[in-house]
Amino acid sequence: MFLYRPPPSKRNKLTDSLFLTEFPDFLEYCNLQRGKLLILGDFNMHFDCPTNPNTARILDILQTFNLEQAVSQPTHQRGHILDWILYREEERLLLSCIVKHGVSSDHLPVLCYLDVSRPKQQSVFQTTRNIRAIDRQAFKADVSTLVTTLDQPTADQLNDQLRALLDRHAPATQRKVPQRRLSPWYSAVASQLRALKQEKRRAERQWLRSGLTVHRQIFNDLKHKITRLVDRAKTTFYSSKITVSTTCKELFSVTNRLMNKTKCTQIPSSVPISQLPQRFSDFFCQKNQHHTAEH
Repeated sequence: MFLYRPPPSKRNKLTDSLFLTEFPDFLEYCNLQRGKLLILGDFNMHFDCPTNPNTARILDILQTFNLEQAVSQPTHQRGHILDWILYREEERLLLSCIVKHGVSSDHLPVLCYLDVSRPKQQSVFQTTRNIRAIDRQAFKADVSTLVTTLDQPTADQLNDQLRALLDRHAPATQRKVPQRRLSPWYSAVASQLRALKQEKRRAERQWLRSGLTVHRQIFNDLKHKITRLVDRAKTTFYSSKITVSTTCKELFSVTNRLMNKTKCTQIPSSVPISQLPQRFSDFFCQKNQHHTAEH
């Protein structure tokens, strides 16, 4: 998650106290989200000055939410740490971070290395036959011989004999292929989309062979045509879903799928379940003490 906090000024009416009030609420929201947490951004607050009251308050907030700040070198030309990387140490997401020097800017770039791996793609086994490699004349002769030798076969017998003949000429083989789930809007335009993609590939080959501008323009026009077709199919599909929704639950279900939102657990996943009660108790006690001290 990326965060930018503008410097407080009379014009934007932002203050340090306002940020220190809203930041814990923001972290509470982050804790309710599923997955690992990483917050990066320009906070415009001197993290390298722990004696500053605002920095001391930030340190207390980070400790309350079990967060660490990874940047230890100045990130601003005036020698302060304004750009932070917040993470949970137990999640082991952040491997390291460095501040890159020698850049002509008031802020130095911060590079971080994350332990992020792509999810394994699920695969399925498909049974295929190389029909194109069949010797047609030999196959035709074998089928003719089979038909003449069978005496009034049943449908099952004829099916078994023909399958055995096909297995001899084009043996069935299994291969591992990635499993792809088709989008719900795809079926309405599947045939049209396949035809356009074939036409686009032919146009691309023609352009690569000739190098002519006119062939490149034909190729680009087909690309744009495919894009417009996909956009139109998505719009039509989700518009119809929203139109037929009769309850709020159905409507929210459609919009959540459209925005790629998934149900998330309401219990933080970064803390062991056995420690949650005590952590909740400590948090609300500290919050109550803070409000009492303010008033």
